[in-house]
Amino acid sequence: MDFVADKHQATNVLLVTHLDPIKAAINRMFDLNPDTLFNMTIKNASLTILRHGSSDYNLIAFNVMNMNRYPLEQ
Repeated sequence: MDFVADKHQATNVLLVTHLDPIKAAINRMFDLNPDTLFNMTIKNASLTILRHGSSDYNLIAFNVMNMNRYPLEQ
């Protein structure tokens, strides 16, 4: 994630992946215990939206199935 964030600063990037890398990214932000990660459900074809700040990541949305809830930022 850091490589992509550094290479594509100030742009939106779509990464397509399976659930394990998504769980790894969320674990990096929240340091969750293994049981919590194991029981976390990632819906098929859902979006997990992260925002990269100057030195960290923020979880904006999890398991998004309808993008109308997240209008484009100005």
